[in-house]
Amino acid sequence: MFTLIMTLASMAMSAYGQISQGRAAKKVAQSQAAAAEGTAKQQEFNAGVADAQAVDAVDRGEEDAARLREQVRGLVGAQRSGFAGQGVVVDTGSAADVQADTKTLGEADVRTIRHNAQRQAWGFRVEAEEHLQAISSGLLEVERAKPAPQEGDGEGKSSRFEITSEDLVKAFHDDPKTVGKFRVIIGGKEFTGEIKHDHDHDAPEKAEK
Repeated sequence: MFTLIMTLASMAMSAYGQISQGRAAKKVAQSQAAAAEGTAKQQEFNAGVADAQAVDAVDRGEEDAARLREQVRGLVGAQRSGFAGQGVVVDTGSAADVQADTKTLGEADVRTIRHNAQRQAWGFRVEAEEHLQAISSGLLEVERAKPAPQEGDGEGKSSRFEITSEDLVKAFHDDPKTVGKFRVIIGGKEFTGEIKHDHDHDAPEKAEK
């Protein structure tokens, strides 16, 4: 009788331990999902900021270019006044050449300003895209697999788990470099791995092997 009681107590403790592990794993998964969601929102915000910075960089470049052109016009006007004050014909000869050089150099500086602004904007756009890619990668980590019991698994058990997600399909389809990460806890032991999309759609027989 004592042995039977001890056996039953051991079974109860084992069952309680499994339930506790299951609850702990569930809490961990929920915490990770909440953290991933918060990270995704932050990444989305960062992407929006980077996009705004890209637009601002272009706008500031145009403002700087317009300001420089105004300065060049003022400089050319001062040159013409100086030549005229010396009795030099301003629209011909060396006087005209000086003004033309001033305008040419001014336009070269304008192009440089615009080019630098575009490069800066491009950097911000790349940054925004990286934030959005981080969101796509995060989607793979927060999806939860649902049990899909197979014949012979037994009551309340499942040897197969599935994930059905349009976001996952879109992430894999849009970017072949997308890699999903999975985390599974079986009997208190953690297993991790990666999921990659096989784009070899023309060879279904390979997938069946």
